[in-house]
Amino acid sequence: MNSSKYQIEIKASYLNLLLLKDDLEYFHNRINSFELVDHYSLVGLLRNTRYIFIILNNIRDVSEKLNLKGSKEYINKTRKIRKSLLFAKHFRHKVAGHLDKIVSERAVQWSPELFHNERKNNKDLQVFECHKVIIESAINSFINERGEQKIFGKEIDLLSPTDSKNFYKYLWEIGADSIEWVSLSLSIIESEIIYLDDNEMLESLSIAAKTEFNLKKESNFIYDKDESMASLQNTLKELKKLGASQEVIDYIGSGIIKMI
Repeated sequence: MNSSKYQIEIKASYLNLLLLKDDLEYFHNRINSFELVDHYSLVGLLRNTRYIFIILNNIRDVSEKLNLKGSKEYINKTRKIRKSLLFAKHFRHKVAGHLDKIVSERAVQWSPELFHNERKNNKDLQVFECHKVIIESAINSFINERGEQKIFGKEIDLLSPTDSKNFYKYLWEIGADSIEWVSLSLSIIESEIIYLDDNEMLESLSIAAKTEFNLKKESNFIYDKDESMASLQNTLKELKKLGASQEVIDYIGSGIIKMI
C-alpha cells in the first residue's frame, strides 16, 4: 500500500504551507510595526528583514514544486509569485540561509567605516552596521546583464530615507502577495483533505507507529488489523506493568475498541 491512501503528500504540503503562512504573517507584521527609537530597534528590524527572506524563499520553493489544479487567476498568481520571489532566492543564499564569502567581502569594501577606530570599542554600532551592509550587498548584487540592480535600478543605501522607504515598500508588497498566494493554496488543498473520524483513527495510528525516520528508507504504509490489535494488547500490558490503574487501562482499551 502506498502513501496516497492516507493523503500523506497532500497533507505534508498543507503542513508546510500552514507553517509558512504563520511564519510569514508574524514577521511581515512585525517588520511593519517596528518603532525605530534606538539602534537596538534598528538592529531588530534588520535582523527580522534577513530572516523573512528565508521564509519567502521557502514559499518560492514550494510554489515551484506544488502542482495544484486551480482557477486561471490562481495559476497566474502562482506564476507571478515564482517570478517575484527570485530575489528572495538570491537574498537567502547570499546573506540569510548562508553567508556568501564574496558578498561579505564586497560588504566590507562597500563600508570601510565598519572598521574605523571609533567602532573598535563600540560593538553595538558595529553589529548594526554589519546587518545594514550585508543587506545592502545582497540587494545591490541582484543585477541584470548590464550590471543594473534588477528591482530598483540603482544601488540601495538603507541610511537614505528614500532608499529605505522604497525597499520596505517593496518588501511589504511581496510579503502581502505571498500571504495571499499561500492562503489561496491552503484553501485549495484543504478542500481535498479528508479529516479522520474516530472509526478511522485506529488504522491511522497503526500506520503512525510504522513511521520510518531514517530518511534514506521508505516508510511503511501496510495496515494489518490483527497486528494492530496485538500491539494494543501489548501496550495495555506495559501500562499495567508501569502501574497504571485498571480503570485507566479499561478506559483506553474501550476507547480504541470503539474506533474499530
